[in-house]
Amino acid sequence: MPAFASCRAEQLELLSGSPVSYRSSERALRHFCGVCGSTLFWREDDGSEVDVFLGTFDEPGRLPAPAYAIWAAHRVGWVPELSGVRAFPGRRSA
Repeated sequence: MPAFASCRAEQLELLSGSPVSYRSSERALRHFCGVCGSTLFWREDDGSEVDVFLGTFDEPGRLPAPAYAIWAAHRVGWVPELSGVRAFPGRRSA
């Protein structure tokens, strides 16, 4: 189960390298490291946000606590709910 940090697209700054992309669906592109293949982030075609995989951060523990959880209906049984974090069964509602 992946975990992401989301930001506005204009807030994302790549410090080095050039990711390669893959059209994973009709609505989104996934971006990977062109050297090692690690998953970096993904963005919906019409979206203003980028979802960055937590594993790409040097210190993900320094990020703020999440404001919400999405796709909670698919949470693996042994992964606990996040206390005090609003969970959406699928995509986040407006």
